[in-house]
Amino acid sequence: RKFIQKAFKKDNQLMVVRKTDDELTRYAKQVRIGQERQRFLEALEAEELKKKQGLDLEEKKELYLERLQTLGPRVYDKVHINDRLVNFDYLLDRQLYAAADPYKPLWQRLTFVKPLVARHSDTQEETPAGHYLVRLLGVLGLLKLGYWAGAKEAEWENEACADSPVVEFESEEQIFDMLLNQEKRAVFTYIYVPGGRLALKFLREFEAASHDKAYADIVFMKIHARKHISLTLSKAHARRIFPYAEVYYLNENNQIELVDMAEWHRSRQGIRGFMEEAELVEPLMDPGRVLEQSGSRLMEVQ
Repeated sequence: RKFIQKAFKKDNQLMVVRKTDDELTRYAKQVRIGQERQRFLEALEAEELKKKQGLDLEEKKELYLERLQTLGPRVYDKVHINDRLVNFDYLLDRQLYAAADPYKPLWQRLTFVKPLVARHSDTQEETPAGHYLVRLLGVLGLLKLGYWAGAKEAEWENEACADSPVVEFESEEQIFDMLLNQEKRAVFTYIYVPGGRLALKFLREFEAASHDKAYADIVFMKIHARKHISLTLSKAHARRIFPYAEVYYLNENNQIELVDMAEWHRSRQGIRGFMEEAELVEPLMDPGRVLEQSGSRLMEVQ
């Protein structure tokens, strides 16, 4: 019936064969009608097969939710929901929401945490004031523990930095004074932002490397980014690798040169490689020096 109604609609002229049509038009319309009928029969057959096999999972879920909305808050009828295998009675058992339930995990009984299946109306009436008091005291205890741990960590950091040779930056004239007047080999600067995990990690590596005897003539200087905003903005150009670190030193012509740490790793090993590349310290593994030492030892043995 649907096929016939669609075929004889006034606005569907391609589905109607008229006497005035020529042979080519008539043949095209007949082919179109045959294709449409074949598509309709295939869809009808698929629908019949679907009805024989039953509803799919999505349709069952929609039917379940639609019929569940018509039920009362404490009513459950498995026949009405058309599901004989699943039992949802435990969702409506108020004993599950009791704090002293022996079947609940220990951490839920101690912290009075309601299960995921609980609703707000199920726990609102049964939560006594003592539970809220325990939660409040627990939160205050955790806050106290956090403040104590933070204070201890800051104390340890201050003790570690008490004898640190790292110099605090004050002005750019301070760098020139160390290079020209105090005759330092170089000044290695690091712009750090307090509070960042990556910046704090490199600051610790920076502090540890400053104790190395190989950098006896090199000044390690840290620059507080928030205290020296204008200098920080002039250094934070595009595509520069963070954290920012660079070295000032005097070249052979007694002129001050500036070299960025660039792609060197922000660690003690990276600092060592950067200093060796800038020829500010002697390389640890110089092949010529190793061969010379080995040859001198062989000469002593002979």
